[in-house]
Amino acid sequence: MIDRKSSEIIEDFINSLEEMVDCMDDLWDSEKQGKWRSANNMREKLEMSKKKFKLHLDEYIDRRI
Repeated sequence: MIDRKSSEIIEDFINSLEEMVDCMDDLWDSEKQGKWRSANNMREKLEMSKKKFKLHLDEYIDRRI
């Protein structure tokens, strides 16, 4: 396994957090506007972004330990 630089890990962590927050915002907007199909699509995208965020968070924590 190739060790990544701390700066790369932090950048990926922040980007995945931003993606997750954007998905949550888009989901809220879709639900508010009554766009149920779009909201369902955003829920799926949100689940994927949560998994990605968790992976980057775990990598960051492992690196710090």
